[in-house]
Amino acid sequence: SDFKNESTDFEIPGFSDTDTVKEDKNGRIKLPTPDFTGAAEGDRPGRNTLTDEQYKKFLSNLSDYPLNVRIAVESLLVKNEFTDDAQFEVIGKVLNRVPSRQIASHLEKMLDISIPVPRDFERRTAAEYDAYKASLQYQLRNRIIPGVAVGAAAVLLAFGLFQFVKNFVYKPLRANSLYKEGYELLQADAYPQSELKFNDAAKYQLQKNWFYKYARGYRAHKQYQRAEKMYRNILYYFNHDKDAGIEYARMECDDLANYEKAEEVAKREVLDYHIN
Repeated sequence: SDFKNESTDFEIPGFSDTDTVKEDKNGRIKLPTPDFTGAAEGDRPGRNTLTDEQYKKFLSNLSDYPLNVRIAVESLLVKNEFTDDAQFEVIGKVLNRVPSRQIASHLEKMLDISIPVPRDFERRTAAEYDAYKASLQYQLRNRIIPGVAVGAAAVLLAFGLFQFVKNFVYKPLRANSLYKEGYELLQADAYPQSELKFNDAAKYQLQKNWFYKYARGYRAHKQYQRAEKMYRNILYYFNHDKDAGIEYARMECDDLANYEKAEEVAKREVLDYHIN
């Protein structure tokens, strides 16, 4: 997640006699003025002390860290739960501009909390990071490209849903309706019209049960050529279906007394593909 350089209220018991961290007008956390009374005399500061210049540098450097890192540093310094050495180790890291992730990791171990740092924040000051977030590069990487990806996924999902409905709902229903209309024409002895309806239905979906129904209907109406055509369609489109071969052979034998052709059909369309 992104962190902004905005004033955020939170409670730090015992800090500056208030329950909230204060920031100056530039968004920098206002730390308590360090006590230099214990500093060693001379040109060099004593152990665990800061010069005025170092203190100003500390505040300046701290303002360049993500807000949650600054809050963690502030919390560590004002709670007085750690030794001076531990506190000044953190201050030293800030003075030396240790990378955000490194100091966040150090603070996580000390405070036993989680301090996430934005991936793109490293090696940028807070102001630079805000400027980066307003750049085309950031928008492309974090807004536009993800948005396009989500849009593309939505389009693919919609297309997939459309294809599913088309192939598994609309086409079967439409085909079934046309098959039914054609069969009603067959029963009314309107054979050419029934064939046309059958062909229209087959363009939507091949339904084997309707192939059989038409074949048997034509056979019952003594439309043997049409019945033969339908049986051959079943054998062609449905991998030499055994029942179609048997019914076809029986029609040639029982209805047409065409024994030679019946035997040929039985051999080539049944026995050649269905030994058992």
